[in-house]
Amino acid sequence: MHVRHGHHSRRVNFSACINRRIPLSIERPPGAAQVVLFMQSGQGQLGAEGFIMGSLYCTVGLCVALLTQAAPKVFSGDRSYQRYAAYFLLAAALYAYSKIREIYTWKTGHSPRWYL
Repeated sequence: MHVRHGHHSRRVNFSACINRRIPLSIERPPGAAQVVLFMQSGQGQLGAEGFIMGSLYCTVGLCVALLTQAAPKVFSGDRSYQRYAAYFLLAAALYAYSKIREIYTWKTGHSPRWYL
């Protein structure tokens, strides 16, 4: 299906719609072999963007939950394994959060302010 937006024509992928005919991705104009998963700020949102952002939010939540609940109990005998597991979970949560913040800043143009 082709969607006309101004003077540009795009090919939209409706084969994997999530809900209410929201396309999962769109293709660039002919000649460019690239699929668009994220749209710029005022253009709307694609299904893949929602799925990726939701997965990143779940990753942060799961890492924090495992850090506070599972890591202290799993390696209770050996403190070095417990420490390495905690460092890994903390690094994974911070990496996922940094990606969320990067996409948010790119999408909206707003940068979060830290009052420390």
